[in-house]
Amino acid sequence: MRPAKKSTAGMEVCVIKPTSIEDAREITETLLANRTVVLNLEGLDVDIAQRIIDFTSGSCFAISGNLQKISHYIFIITPAIVDISGDFQEILSGSFDVPINNGV
Repeated sequence: MRPAKKSTAGMEVCVIKPTSIEDAREITETLLANRTVVLNLEGLDVDIAQRIIDFTSGSCFAISGNLQKISHYIFIITPAIVDISGDFQEILSGSFDVPINNGV
């Protein structure tokens, strides 16, 4: 399985949608290459998704990285050289103002 890649200003973000527990190694290798991973677990069996999160969270801890939940099935995982600012959970829960267009 190959991650979709988006490169910007020398930094790389890989979007990975695993299909099995074996893909957890690819996530760790991507982090070890100092790339950020957006992990999409949508449609994956809950037990397999949990095993992938467990493996990835251990890898992330070992390299002093950061793992943050964006939504129920989407996570962002960064190596130690990348900082995450803001709280995705708070942003996505609607705690910010969104202009409402009432047909005006």
